[in-house]
Amino acid sequence: MPNPLDLATMAQNAAIDLIAYLPATKAKTYHHFNHFITEGRHAGMRYLAHQPQRRIHPRGAWPPAQAMLLCAVILPPPTDALAATTGPLLARYAHFMDYHRWLPRRLESLGQMLAARFPDLNCKVLVDTGPLLERDFAAQAGIGWVGKNNLIVHPDAGSHLLLGVLLLDRALPCPTHPPVDDRCGHCRRCLDACPTGALIKPYTLDASRCIAYLTSQHRGPIPEALRPLMGTHLWGCDRCQEVCPHNRHPQPPRQDPPQGKLNEIPLRDFLLSPPGMRRRLSDTVMARANLTQLAHLATVVMANLKDPSAVPHLEVVAHNHPTATLREHAAWALDHLTIPPAKPSS
Repeated sequence: MPNPLDLATMAQNAAIDLIAYLPATKAKTYHHFNHFITEGRHAGMRYLAHQPQRRIHPRGAWPPAQAMLLCAVILPPPTDALAATTGPLLARYAHFMDYHRWLPRRLESLGQMLAARFPDLNCKVLVDTGPLLERDFAAQAGIGWVGKNNLIVHPDAGSHLLLGVLLLDRALPCPTHPPVDDRCGHCRRCLDACPTGALIKPYTLDASRCIAYLTSQHRGPIPEALRPLMGTHLWGCDRCQEVCPHNRHPQPPRQDPPQGKLNEIPLRDFLLSPPGMRRRLSDTVMARANLTQLAHLATVVMANLKDPSAVPHLEVVAHNHPTATLREHAAWALDHLTIPPAKPSS
C-alpha cells in the first residue's frame, strides 16, 4: 500500500474538524429509513420518498463513486443577541451564515489538495444536495454514533455538527476506522425534553411533530395543537441536543463559521415582510424560506412570548392580509395574547 495520506493535516488546512475515509459501501440503516418513509413519518418532505432506493449506496448519488470522505465541522455556541432565551429562539446553525454558502467551499478546498496529489482523481461535494444517508455513512466511518435523537454524536465534539461528504471516483491509500460504540446507554433525556413529542421512541422521529421540520421545511398553516408546544422557536430547535450529556464540554472548532445576520431583524419584520426583506435574509438559512411561512412562524412566537407590543402588528395582519391562512394565524395569536377584562367584584 502506498504511503497513507495525512488526512488530518489536509482537514486542518481546509478548516474541517473531523474527517474519516470509507470505501463505497451500502447504507446499513436503509431499512430504518424505508420504514420512516412507508410509515409517513417524513411528513411533507416528499423528495425523500422519490426513488428512495438510490440512498442505499453512494453510487445512487454519483455513479462513479468508489470511496468517500466523511467530514464534519463543529458549531460553537452563538454569541449574537438572539442567543438570549428571552426572545425568539434559533437553532445554533441559524446564528451563522447559511452553511450551504461556506461548507461546500471547505470541502472543495480539500478536494483540490487531493487532486494535487492524485491528478486523475475526480470528486463530488455533497452538503444536503444528494440522495445520501450521510449519518449512516458517518457512523460507519467512525465519525460518531447515531444517538437516540437521530443525530451523529462524536465522543469529544458532541452533536452540534454539520456534515459534508466528498465522493471520490477512486480508492485512496487511507486507513479506515471502526464504528464508534453507541454511548447513549439508558439515557433518554433527549426523548423527555422534546417539546412536541416528536421523538416517539429511541432512534425514531415523527417529523410532522418536530419543531426543526415545522419551522424550516413545513409549508402551510402550523397545526393548531402544536402551536403552543413550539414555544418561541422561530427557526429550528436544539432542545434534544441541549440536554445531551455529550454536549456539556465539546471541543471547539478549528475555525468559527461566518457570522449570520438574523439577529439584526426584529420579530415584527418576519410577520410584516417589509420591502427589502428578501434581501435581508440573503446568506442566511432563511433565504430559501417562503415569506408567508416565516410570517406564520412569527405569529406563533409572538403568541407564546405573550408580548402585548405585538398586538397592533397582529391586528393589521388579521384584518388586512390577503392570505387567509396568515389571517387565521394572526387571529389565533391575538386570542392567546388578549387578556380578558377582569370580572367586576360582586
